[in-house]
Amino acid sequence: KSDKRELILEAAATVFSEKGYHNATVEEIAKRAEIGKGTIYQYFSSKQDILVEMMDRKFGKYTDSIQNSILENDTTQNNMQRVINTHFVELADIHQFAAGFFQTGGSPEHCGTAASKVVEENRKKFVGSIEKLIRLGQEKGELCAGDAGLMAAAMIGALMGISGWAIEHQSLLYSEPEQEAFTISIAKVMLAGLENNTTR
Repeated sequence: KSDKRELILEAAATVFSEKGYHNATVEEIAKRAEIGKGTIYQYFSSKQDILVEMMDRKFGKYTDSIQNSILENDTTQNNMQRVINTHFVELADIHQFAAGFFQTGGSPEHCGTAASKVVEENRKKFVGSIEKLIRLGQEKGELCAGDAGLMAAAMIGALMGISGWAIEHQSLLYSEPEQEAFTISIAKVMLAGLENNTTR
């Protein structure tokens, strides 16, 4: 059963990439998987259900990777650099996923309540991770005192703006030395104004 489920997901990924999610049909997914249409409904209730599982895996991998990049015994600067590096590595994958599936317009949020719920749940996990990074920095005296939620919102706003620029300039995948310099620069921008200068 697990193999059949994976077969359906792989076939759907191919069909969604070729035709876009909105133009794809369950019949085409079944044909690509070389199974009957009825077999798909043994595993998924609808085309949207297939997409939701794909999104849950893709975005879940992103938020899990972000959470795992924050180490309690490391500095805020190092944690921030790992978060940024992880973000851009995973963003390249997510951007390719979204660009293929939603090529004809729309976004995951336009694919029903279940898809929107996946996006929102993972957004909250991401925000929680950034708030944790800030609180750890405050506890160590590396970041200034303040509302961790507000500071996280400022950081995330900056990161999303930079991400948009990176996508527009096709700068998601640098060579390793360039990626390191890129990551360090962004970390400095995102931590600017939040560092605790009273300890210097």
